[in-house]
Amino acid sequence: MVISVGITCFCLTVAVSFANSQSFDFSTDCISWGTLITNSVLTASVSYFADHPRNEEKAIDPEVIKPLTPAKVFQAYYGDGASSSEFKAAILDLVYAPSPENIKEDRNRIRKDIKWLANAGSSDLARTKMGTLIASVVKDFAGESQSWLQDKCLPYSASSDAYKAVGVEFARLRNEIGESRYAQFLGTGIGSTLAFVIDDTGSMSGEILAATKRSKNIIDHLQNSLDRPQDFVLAPFNDPEVGPLTATKDAKVFKKALDKLRAHGGGDQPELCLGGIQLALESSRPGSTLYVITDADAKDYKLQDSVIAEAKRKGTVITFMLTNDLSYCSRSSKDNYKTCINLYRHIANETGGKVLVVSRSAIFQATEIIQTGIKQGLVVVKKVRIVNGENRTIQFPVDHTMSEVIVEAQGNCGSLQVLHEKTSVSATPIGDLYSVSIAVDKQYGEWTVSLGGYSASCDMTISSKSTLGFLLTLGTGNSKDLANFKVLHSNPSPLDHLGLMLDFYGLESSSDFGPEYHSGAGSDTVSDFNKVANVRFLNEFGSDVLTPMPVKTEANQPIGSLRKYAAVEGMDSQDFDGLDSDSHQMTNGRFLNEFESESLTPTPENTEINQPIDTLRKFFPKGIGGKEPFYVAIEGIDSEGSPFTRVIPRLITTANTVVSCDLGNVVFYPGANVNVNITISNNGPNDTFVFGVSDTKGFAMKRGSSSKFIPSGGSTIFPIRLSAPTKAKDGESTSVTVTARGSQHGSFQYAVCNAVVGQRKRPRVDSLAIKGVINSRFAKTLVTSVVTNNADVGREAEFEVMLPTDAFIVNMTMKLDNETIVGKVHEKKKAKKVYDKAKKTGKAAGHVAVRDGSSRVYKTSLFVEPRKTVTFQLTYEQLLRRVKGSYKYAITLNPDQAIKKLAVDVHIVEENLLHFVRVSPFKTDQTSLRSSFEPPGTAITYSRDRRSSHVRYAPNITQQTEFSPFGLSGTFQVQYDVDRTQMYGDVTLANGYFAHFFAPPSLPAMPKMILFVVDISGSMFGHKITQMREALASVLRGLNKDDYFNLVFFNDNPKPWIRLIMSPATSASIDDAIEVLNQEKPTGGTNILAAFEAAFELMSPFLPELPPNATSSSSPLPPIGDVQNPSVERYTRLRRMASVTEADVKNYAKMMIFVTDGRASVGETQENTILERVTSLNRERMNIHTMGFGALAQMKLMEKIAARNGGFSRRIFESLDAAAQIEDYFEEVANPLMTDVTITYPDEKVQDLTTNRFSVFTAGSELVLAGRVNSELLNGGEQSLVRKRRQIVERGLIHGRVTGRTFENDIELDFDVDATSPSPHITTSQHQIQDFSERLWAFLKVKDLLRQTAIVDNATVKANINEQALNMSLKYNFVTPLTSLVVIRPKDLKRIEAELKKEEEARAKKEEEERKRLEEEEKERERLEEETAKKSFEHSRLFHAVSRKISEDVPSADLSYSGGFYGDPHFLIPIRQNLNLCFNWDGNEGSIYNFLHDPTTGMTVNGQLITTLSPDNGKKYRTYVSLLAIIIPSKKFKLLVDPEKITMIRRGARNFILSVRSSMTFSRDGIVLRAYDVSKKSAKVEVSVQGLKLQVAVVNIIVSRVMQQKSYCITPFFQHFASSEEYFDIVSDFG
Repeated sequence: MVISVGITCFCLTVAVSFANSQSFDFSTDCISWGTLITNSVLTASVSYFADHPRNEEKAIDPEVIKPLTPAKVFQAYYGDGASSSEFKAAILDLVYAPSPENIKEDRNRIRKDIKWLANAGSSDLARTKMGTLIASVVKDFAGESQSWLQDKCLPYSASSDAYKAVGVEFARLRNEIGESRYAQFLGTGIGSTLAFVIDDTGSMSGEILAATKRSKNIIDHLQNSLDRPQDFVLAPFNDPEVGPLTATKDAKVFKKALDKLRAHGGGDQPELCLGGIQLALESSRPGSTLYVITDADAKDYKLQDSVIAEAKRKGTVITFMLTNDLSYCSRSSKDNYKTCINLYRHIANETGGKVLVVSRSAIFQATEIIQTGIKQGLVVVKKVRIVNGENRTIQFPVDHTMSEVIVEAQGNCGSLQVLHEKTSVSATPIGDLYSVSIAVDKQYGEWTVSLGGYSASCDMTISSKSTLGFLLTLGTGNSKDLANFKVLHSNPSPLDHLGLMLDFYGLESSSDFGPEYHSGAGSDTVSDFNKVANVRFLNEFGSDVLTPMPVKTEANQPIGSLRKYAAVEGMDSQDFDGLDSDSHQMTNGRFLNEFESESLTPTPENTEINQPIDTLRKFFPKGIGGKEPFYVAIEGIDSEGSPFTRVIPRLITTANTVVSCDLGNVVFYPGANVNVNITISNNGPNDTFVFGVSDTKGFAMKRGSSSKFIPSGGSTIFPIRLSAPTKAKDGESTSVTVTARGSQHGSFQYAVCNAVVGQRKRPRVDSLAIKGVINSRFAKTLVTSVVTNNADVGREAEFEVMLPTDAFIVNMTMKLDNETIVGKVHEKKKAKKVYDKAKKTGKAAGHVAVRDGSSRVYKTSLFVEPRKTVTFQLTYEQLLRRVKGSYKYAITLNPDQAIKKLAVDVHIVEENLLHFVRVSPFKTDQTSLRSSFEPPGTAITYSRDRRSSHVRYAPNITQQTEFSPFGLSGTFQVQYDVDRTQMYGDVTLANGYFAHFFAPPSLPAMPKMILFVVDISGSMFGHKITQMREALASVLRGLNKDDYFNLVFFNDNPKPWIRLIMSPATSASIDDAIEVLNQEKPTGGTNILAAFEAAFELMSPFLPELPPNATSSSSPLPPIGDVQNPSVERYTRLRRMASVTEADVKNYAKMMIFVTDGRASVGETQENTILERVTSLNRERMNIHTMGFGALAQMKLMEKIAARNGGFSRRIFESLDAAAQIEDYFEEVANPLMTDVTITYPDEKVQDLTTNRFSVFTAGSELVLAGRVNSELLNGGEQSLVRKRRQIVERGLIHGRVTGRTFENDIELDFDVDATSPSPHITTSQHQIQDFSERLWAFLKVKDLLRQTAIVDNATVKANINEQALNMSLKYNFVTPLTSLVVIRPKDLKRIEAELKKEEEARAKKEEEERKRLEEEEKERERLEEETAKKSFEHSRLFHAVSRKISEDVPSADLSYSGGFYGDPHFLIPIRQNLNLCFNWDGNEGSIYNFLHDPTTGMTVNGQLITTLSPDNGKKYRTYVSLLAIIIPSKKFKLLVDPEKITMIRRGARNFILSVRSSMTFSRDGIVLRAYDVSKKSAKVEVSVQGLKLQVAVVNIIVSRVMQQKSYCITPFFQHFASSEEYFDIVSDFG
């Protein structure tokens, strides 16, 4: 349980304390768990903030945030006055998560849970899971260190790797859930929740209007304020309905929901109030305040226990605003439930809210407390109850962190004044509520609240807007037993070993200057930090329940001082009788079972100890006994020497009852029931208990009796049932609240536990066999899995298959009941339609499609019928790439269970000798530690000729469960290479297709000019910049002595390591560059184009000159930034060494490596503009390689830049080995051996070559192309075989050539290929891939086409290329971004395709009919437009009834003898000249009335009212008409007239809209519509039908009128329609 000032949150926890008196110097020995979590969250948040600058502001600069604390981060991002309370609460969710020793789930399962919970908006639960995961990860590095095992303190020696691993977990989650959910998960938002639970029965129209007005005031007035709500919740209720719920972040959506709210029905009481509260609780954020507005008691009062329990779990405050004192209510309950107004008081008291009783006329004024309470950063300074006229003068301190004071009192308080020096502000009561808000305006010091008259009973809360506060977490356990410490999800027991954890935020001074800046610097009253001096435990009347406890540091300074050690003075834990006792100080500043303090220790990269101590802990080993309820308060001194106080506004109470609820291992399926037993124990006197159960999804219900007698010390079982609907999805979660309440004091208890649909249960995998066959680097992988669905309902199993980036899925097959169903590739949209329709009809079907956003992940969905065993076969193909001298074949294994029959077989067949075959250590995310051995269960064998090899991996159950009881989760990887003898490479040939592999041995390295362009924007903060530094430093040290290099760092602007030169790669220059690299700090935004321009300015002097006018369309290069190295002497030395010209480096390989982790956010941000500018600057003069680091990198742009400029593009995802991956990529592209490589074959003999021109060949890589041999050549070869061997050679021989450039000379290599001799070893092998050479060619061809579509901008060309790629994908059954694969029975597919065809034909027919109708309407519209004046006037804002000023605004109409609706308001019926009958009534905002009804024509006129300031004086509110509905049933026709337009609605036709500001006449079916007498101030609209004329005068702000002109008998009809729904039913009623 976490409780804060202004916000209350609940979370699971492990208390962070110190189990013995051993001293730990945190600056040198170890980092506490809380500090590690806080620093990790801060790092992740700063990176997120850097990617999302506020409005037009610059990106956050981590370098200016000192110290790096939650409060400082929020101040830097949101500005002064921003409270970090919710951010701190989010951090504590992770800090106090359960220890992984108590969790049996493996890490990948926890990661899946975190992802699902975060996506579902359950951020608090997701954070708790994340804390558990991080503890498991950190334990890998902590090992068996005593500091970790005893005190959960991580040794510094392991901290760097641990921080990196934790950072990767945050990055992984960010990639999975997206930016919006990630921000919610981190708690980086600011502002509170505006939540209403409103009774919408007929008597509540005034209250609804007041809530609507107040909400709109809040939203509009706080538009750009930090106080603006970030969430909105609206839950209406009546009887018998609750809802519909509105839960949104969009203020416009919330406003619309309020506007739609109508008071309706009514007369009967009570209402379903608690159901409305439950609905709002479900969607409100932790720490919210719900405002309940009603005038009736609660019919569903038996839900009170569940409501209180859920509110306490979420830290939600419930405040009631009643316009009825409910004195009529006398309902009683035999089960001792609270009823009537006592029920509302009970709920408010338990949740920290209040009950306000006000008159209807004062309800809007009363809602001002909502506007006051909605402000972010509210903390409670004092909370006290005054009885019998005592304590009529209350003092409280106002400190320098406070900007506004809010005093609220409720009850019989007499008069109330707030006094300070010469200031005196009085509060005017509204009912029994007193509320006053005062700006501090630098009036610090002691303030006073004075109560006048007799105060019989007065509850007072003094709050303030402040950046300083604390949060309180309650748990059970003691400081010697951290493993078993648990956060309470219920009320504590009197005998619980209670622990209190006080976590502070905002202790650091808000000033950016040190103590020497302040006047009086050096005095004891000025500090960098606000200091906590005492902790107090106060009852409702402000008296101490326990002895106050001073908090001291080693040097006798209050908490918050700059000290390595902290000590606390206080009474012995066993002394609860209020007597003072001697203070006890532990060795070196530690306390045992007393308040212990912990500083926010810096990370190893920032070893300053200038941090405030921000955590206090207090343990009660023997419980708190029967002490009366108490608040926890702190007292201290702010950084300017002024005193401060803070109070947690919720009473800590104890309960004698224990509810044991654990649903973690319960499995229940959609559509099925499961019974669960809950244990209730009674540690109090004999009692009869009432049990209750509820949950957020309606899955839980009680079974049997809900009331039982439990003797003292006894227990009983409360049975419940969980039942999820058939449509519920696996993984859907619900929070189940179980309550128990007896008749004795202290008997109420609750427990909250979470149940997940289908949790821990997937279709059983009976066997998993993976067979990989590799022929000449081309690999085909077959995954065969036998799956049994042992449930009674059909279920969909989703597999996320991790594939290499170069792989295509080519088939999926299902075998059911001796029937084999083979998949077929379709165009993507068609495949999705077929699969969706198969699912709806319950047919077995599989679907494979490329997952959006990442080409590395394929998603396979398999619908398995009940009680069926399915054999699932998935096949994919890929071409292995040679990197750093080896081919890597990787298989991802993640079956989510241990499998009895699991085997991986890899067969390698090559034409050349195998140089080596080895298996890498199994790479798994279940541990952060990396093995250096091949996986157990691996065997490697070779053929006699060493041209083939068999690798087998068959781990047993023990080996599979080494890291997790749920089996393997990771990557099995085989590496190999072949011997090479020919300089021109190797050619394999079969069935008329060939592949050429070019990787000449023994080429010398080319010297190079290489420029690294590195992103150092704020989003690189944390582990990313660390890993980048490691990788780049390693690559720099590997440069050859003949190389030249430079670095450009960029954020908002580019900054070169050294200007104007390319430095020689000497050891001194490399050391200097690495030193500067390590000094660069991430900050600012991402200016990609400026970085490229700076890079070209550095490289241009060494590149060939551009052709004339080559850059005429581009602007000149801007000057680059200042020199980064501070030493002028060093710059001069390097400049002299680098005095080379373009001619000197003419044969050097020239390249740029561009690295970024984000999107262009500064300067030019349009992708096409950046792409074209870079292309025009380069003109193929050097290779540009690009790398995206993480999921947010702008990869499409990076890929296009690389493709257009002869480079390679790669995305590196954040992981523990990211530094090694980056280094591998750098080495792969930065070691050229040849440039401008071209491999040619004669056109008359070879067709359809894939890409055969390569800008560069690098060390350890391989160039691959493929083609098709001319069929005539092959046929001729067969005929020649009969005649002569010479003719075979002549006609079957293909002459090829390789050309390229090395540093020393140009190379030409001629070679011959015999087209009639297929590759002997592969074509005769039993492990030959069928048509492997053709499929390899098709694979490369499709890859080429897809690559072209990525870089082509012309839409026509792109469409042609896409069509070619689609046709080839369909022919060869490749699943590409253009296709999907569906597996379904042929008869089902035929039927579904026929149904889809019928649907498509029906849709096409309907579209054609609609097109024709629109054409006809367009013709009619054009005719009307010709008749309608083009002049348009400014639209009026309101649409009025006739007023006293009509004569001033409507031209010369005879209005004196006219009836109508007037705006003051009244309705007028003319009797004769100058004699009228006038009917008055008070209309309400949004109310709807029937104005006129003509029984002859059936015409009806309804109107909706609006309340606004009177145009007479602008001070009084009056009612006017805002909308008229004119219904003519006989014509099936209606008009909606508002101040701007006339909307004509005819059944079966499209709506037609005309302006009321243009003269016009419209006629249709006997209805004539005319707009005339149009002026700037007014207009008239006349509707004529069957001899009746109805006129509407529209006058700007002044008048709107409904008049009768003919002498028909029209009766005024004053029926009030209570709701908009009823109104529109009448509007649409055509008889």
